[in-house]
Amino acid sequence: MTKRLTLKQLRFVNEYVSNDGQIPATEAAKRSGNGESRATVQASELLNPKKTPKVLRYMDDMKQEMKNKTTH
Repeated sequence: MTKRLTLKQLRFVNEYVSNDGQIPATEAAKRSGNGESRATVQASELLNPKKTPKVLRYMDDMKQEMKNKTTH
């Protein structure tokens, strides 16, 4: 599934999930390579299930994977 995500989308998910909600989505978008002026819009779009369902599925997979690592 990750083949369908762009590098920035992958980076966004990794930043957002690895920081376990400690940073806002806008900050994760900035860290993933989006410019200051575009980060808020990009974060909103990436968390919108109608616009980017693949990103959210990957995010869920990453969260589950991290949860499994901490419980084993």
